[in-house]
Amino acid sequence: MHRGASTQLIMFMVLVALLPAVIVHVISFGWGLVWNLFFCTIWASLLEAAVYKLRRRSPVAGLRDLSLQVTVWLYCLAIPPYLSLWMTLLGITFAVLLVKHAFGGLGQNTFNPAMAGFIFLLISVPSAMGGWVVPSTRNLEIYNPEYSLQMLLMDHSDIKKQMIIDTNNETLKKIKETDGATYATPLNNFRELFDYRGVVRYIDRDTSEISIESHGTAILATAYIAGGLFLIATGFINFIQPLFFILSVYLTGLIINMIGLKYGFNTVNNWEHLFIGSTMAGAFFIITDPVSSPTTAKGKALSAAIIGFFTVIIRTFGSYPDAIAFAALLGNSFNPVINKMLKPKRFGAGGRKA
Repeated sequence: MHRGASTQLIMFMVLVALLPAVIVHVISFGWGLVWNLFFCTIWASLLEAAVYKLRRRSPVAGLRDLSLQVTVWLYCLAIPPYLSLWMTLLGITFAVLLVKHAFGGLGQNTFNPAMAGFIFLLISVPSAMGGWVVPSTRNLEIYNPEYSLQMLLMDHSDIKKQMIIDTNNETLKKIKETDGATYATPLNNFRELFDYRGVVRYIDRDTSEISIESHGTAILATAYIAGGLFLIATGFINFIQPLFFILSVYLTGLIINMIGLKYGFNTVNNWEHLFIGSTMAGAFFIITDPVSSPTTAKGKALSAAIIGFFTVIIRTFGSYPDAIAFAALLGNSFNPVINKMLKPKRFGAGGRKA
């Protein structure tokens, strides 16, 4: 209110802050994200306009605030880039219609729509959600715009049976030479490949050569950090939530590692919890959502700490490899209680009688 920042400006700045992550994502995984953003933006805009029409409100005013675009970008960054298009559109439909507008629209939704749409797909089509392209700078050539579109239009069962559509295409033949077209996320490999007890490292100790192939996840996390610091520096988000979330993830990981070494179960290196999965995306772009966050500074700190704690717990003991989306929605469910417990006093209340 003091700086005169509109909802449209705030959402625009979030989109600008997401650009580094979008660029790194495309370089690492190919052009699938660009197509997903294109199709999801069109489909979600049609859904949004239809809902506003049903509610007898102006569709133009609803689309102009850019909140829908932020939801679409976060959602598309979270899902595998070559998920079948019908699945992708189904997830964003769930996010827009049920999670956002069924609760009353912008400013009224209890849960983060992008993360709810991601979880909807993770529960509905878990096999398809487990496939990610191996990060490589070659993916810009291999998964070019034409082939990326073909991948999106294929059904998941077709993708699993044959990765090459046209064997006469020299570009597509290069896929045969790669280690594998899709594979489970590193956090999923953690559950499948390591059978010894102790702390597992994902980031190579040799940092003499940092590349997409060897440090793809860490580079993407750095892009999210850059965008998040930009939002903090420009005053569009507060540092409290990212700080308490990161501290909570690190300290919970440290404690779990100590317990794991003593009682014999696999854990992730505590500092690497910060650079694998969607930790940094969650720290700066998911938990800072003003609609689904507590209203007070103390409430924001408490909510961020709870989400960080659940992130590590679910990663270590849960059935799903990454946990930001689940932890964020759990944190969202605590927010009404947090707002009530930490509600500031009304001005003049609690004073001595005259």
